[in-house]
Amino acid sequence: MKGGFRRRNAMALHGMHYGPNMTPMVDVVLVILIFFMASASVMGAEWLLNTALPTRRAGGSAGREGAALRLELTAVNGEARVGASVKGRVARPGGAEVETLGAMDLAGAVALVSSVAREVGPPSLTVTIVPSGAASWEWVVRLHEACHAAGVTRVCVAGAEDRAGPGG
Repeated sequence: MKGGFRRRNAMALHGMHYGPNMTPMVDVVLVILIFFMASASVMGAEWLLNTALPTRRAGGSAGREGAALRLELTAVNGEARVGASVKGRVARPGGAEVETLGAMDLAGAVALVSSVAREVGPPSLTVTIVPSGAASWEWVVRLHEACHAAGVTRVCVAGAEDRAGPGG
């Protein structure tokens, strides 16, 4: 019965070995995968976004509550002229949905921004500044600073080719 048993020593088992051992590599890959999955759920960039999405009103139309103020900057003889239009919850004679105000100077536009912000509340006011090609960026910055001083946080600067009405 001497020949009935196989040899089980290390030298005999080494002859049966072929190829690399994949177990440590699979373990490392799974640990790395688990690490990335855990860090992606903790540090998700979408959790840090602060979006102002339109809300659905009772009437069924989507939109933001509040008012929109559009300020179009132009230059007339080197002086700043601002054409303003207002849309939304602003007390106006006639109750028109959109009212186009006459052209005014830069100081008048700054006063208009602060008065509309006081009337409707700064968080619910959207201001769009549309400079023409001849308008100075100094005027744009002054209007933006006036919005900041009035507490208005939703201020955008649009290109002159954007001819949509106030508030979109």
